[in-house]
Amino acid sequence: FPQVVASERPDRVVSILLEGGVAVLVDGSPFALAGPLTLTRAFQMPEDYYGRWLEGTVMRLVRFVAAVISLLAAPVYVALTTFHQELLPRSIAISLSMQREFVPYPAIVETIIMLLVFEVLIEASIRLPRVMGQTIGIVGVLVLGDAAVRAGLISGAMVIVVSLTALCQFTLAHQITMPLRIVRLP
Repeated sequence: FPQVVASERPDRVVSILLEGGVAVLVDGSPFALAGPLTLTRAFQMPEDYYGRWLEGTVMRLVRFVAAVISLLAAPVYVALTTFHQELLPRSIAISLSMQREFVPYPAIVETIIMLLVFEVLIEASIRLPRVMGQTIGIVGVLVLGDAAVRAGLISGAMVIVVSLTALCQFTLAHQITMPLRIVRLP
């Protein structure tokens, strides 16, 4: 997890300074390094200070819950479908087992493959020009997900779990997103 944050935003750097942090400014660079970056500070956004305190607090709580979901959704799915089916309600367990009936891979392999494909799509959409990157991201996810489910390579529930993971990941700031992406796979 990062110890400092590189930011172009003066309000972000000033908020860290006002909370007792330090900042390093280098001549000719638009970025300032500010730190130390604590875990609670990583979930704060400058926009949290522009509204009422209750709105900022709720949004920080939403970001924290999103980080936990992003980190644990896939492992919990694998644990529930592989080892602890008795924890699921009967109708959900039957639905998941019917979806997984023709999938050739165990849930752990299916999860790792889907998370890796998701990471490749993120990197591809970042490296391409903005309009093309957004198009590749949306079309890639829709086409690949639908084709993989129709071909019986993955279950529909896995697409939902990976989509939930992605959605929760995109609610977070960049400095906390990369460590969560790295920690998620193992």
